[in-house]
Amino acid sequence: MKNGASTALARQEKLSDLIKRLTEIRHALVASEKPLQEKLKDIHPSYLKSARNLAHYIALRHRDIRPRESDASPEGEDCEIIDPVEAGCRRGRA
Repeated sequence: MKNGASTALARQEKLSDLIKRLTEIRHALVASEKPLQEKLKDIHPSYLKSARNLAHYIALRHRDIRPRESDASPEGEDCEIIDPVEAGCRRGRA
């Protein structure tokens, strides 16, 4: 039972760390909008959500998140959660 408890604790710590890192990334993505506030005012309301999403995507791609992608899976296997289009292209080439 002791081994099971330590495994559960290790998994909980890993998940807590992952949540912390993902929260930091989210804050950075939201902050990436600040320099664009004036330009975002010129965008038609119908396209504002897409423009903000694009700004977040570009900011995300400027970060090295590869170690976090493998951490996203509880068992540590590849977890292609960040860029499903890229992941689909890689699967098509395999």
